[in-house]
Amino acid sequence: MGSEEAVIAALPRSPAAALEALEAVGGARTVTALQGFPVAFVGIEADVDRAIASPGKAAAEALLALDLAARRPRDRAGWPRYHRAVLT
Repeated sequence: MGSEEAVIAALPRSPAAALEALEAVGGARTVTALQGFPVAFVGIEADVDRAIASPGKAAAEALLALDLAARRPRDRAGWPRYHRAVLT
């Protein structure tokens, strides 16, 4: 199994470890596996254009994502409570 296949195989078991490996390994198939259906995501070119057109909004979205990730419990057992609080 190659490096990229190992990252893809790790996604369901340990998303955090897979993301760390993605940074080290990269690979188009890994990015596709992380993104899921292409319909849910825009391509990088379109996303860059969007950020250029509205940099403040892009920065706010990034800061919100970082804040949410920082507040999420490390222990997955706490995720359901966290998700209920975030989504309600």
